[in-house]
Amino acid sequence: MGGSRRPADDRPAEPVTVSPAFLIPLGVSAVLGVAGGMAFRWAGPEQAWNILTAAFLWTLIAAAGTTIGRFAGERVRRGNWRHGMRLALTQSFPLTTVFVLAAAVAGARGLFAAVPVLYGCTLVVGLSVGALGVLTSPWSAHKGARAGAQGRAGEDRTGSGAGERK
Repeated sequence: MGGSRRPADDRPAEPVTVSPAFLIPLGVSAVLGVAGGMAFRWAGPEQAWNILTAAFLWTLIAAAGTTIGRFAGERVRRGNWRHGMRLALTQSFPLTTVFVLAAAVAGARGLFAAVPVLYGCTLVVGLSVGALGVLTSPWSAHKGARAGAQGRAGEDRTGSGAGERK
C-alpha cells in the first residue's frame, strides 16, 4: 500500500571528514571576517566598508583558488557540469557564510543589509569558476577521446593496412 521501500541498511554511517584543503580557507575567511568587522570599531564608516569589501574580495579569491585546486585534485572531466558546479558552489558558499558570521560577531554595523549582495557576488564567482573549470578541463569527457584525436584522418589505426592513404 505504501509503495516500494528500500531495505534497511545495517551498516554504520561513515564519519563526515573535511579536507584540510577546505579547513584552511575556512579559517582564512574567518580571520578576514574578523578583520573586516573590527574595522568598524577603529575606522570611520566609509573606511570600514572599504576594508570589509577588500577582505571579502580576498575571501572570494580564496574560494576561487581552492575550487581550482579541487578541480585538479578530483580530475573533473570536461563537460561534467553537474560535478563541476556542485564542487564550485560548495567551495564558495561556506567561505562566505563564515566570513559574514565572523564579521557580524566582530562588530560590522549594517552588514546584514549587504548580505544579499555578498551572496550574489559569491554566486557569480562560483558559477563562473565552475563553468571555466568544466569548459577548460585538461581531462577528456570520454576516456578514449584523446586517442581518437591522434593520427591523421583516413588512417587505419589497427595496423592492418586496410585504410592507408596512397
